[in-house]
Amino acid sequence: MNPREHINQQILNRQLEQLMEDAGKLHGHFCPGLAMGVIAGYLGMVKIKQYSDGLENVLAIVETNNCLSDGIQYVTGCTFGNNSLIFKDFGKVAFTIATRDGRGVRISAKLDSRAYVKSAHPYFSENYKKVVKDQIRTEEEIQAFKKMGKEAAFAILKLDFDKIFDLTEVKITIPAYAPSHESVICDKCGESIMSTRISEVNNKKLCIPCANKSYFQLDGHGIKSILK
Repeated sequence: MNPREHINQQILNRQLEQLMEDAGKLHGHFCPGLAMGVIAGYLGMVKIKQYSDGLENVLAIVETNNCLSDGIQYVTGCTFGNNSLIFKDFGKVAFTIATRDGRGVRISAKLDSRAYVKSAHPYFSENYKKVVKDQIRTEEEIQAFKKMGKEAAFAILKLDFDKIFDLTEVKITIPAYAPSHESVICDKCGESIMSTRISEVNNKKLCIPCANKSYFQLDGHGIKSILK
């Protein structure tokens, strides 16, 4: 049984409002970025005509780590956890979805889409500036943000998608299926870690923190190297 069957049916029946409602459960709030992710994910799935089985039969490549990405993850079923989501830190409102033969579609925001999307709910941008950019996070402002965000998100679903996104058919190189690695116990902290993250120090097998090694971190600023 496919646990995503109800989502697949919503895509097939173009039930975008239901997709949005459920994507909000993953994202935690509604906003224009999430709406654009839901729309982009929907357009991609319709174009490739194949649903995710959670086993890397469909892969998504996102080019930004903001709200858009959560909408794409929910609708496509491609996530970091099932090794079907690839992140390229380009900072672009764009993503590619492809099947294992490498054939797919890249969906990117049109240059003039920002003003068009804003027209669906022009008052949201002012509240967004207060809460997100200026970090004015009083309870009153946050509640206004959530209310206006939901109104804006659902309003965007009624816009002409052709005025928001460009779709380009692509042929890309698909990575091999994700390997399975053995687990190893760190000789210092005693925790189980992936064997590929082990460091040999003075004949001991240590995890990255115990070896005090540098590592990469993905957060709201993108991918960055944490140097030790």
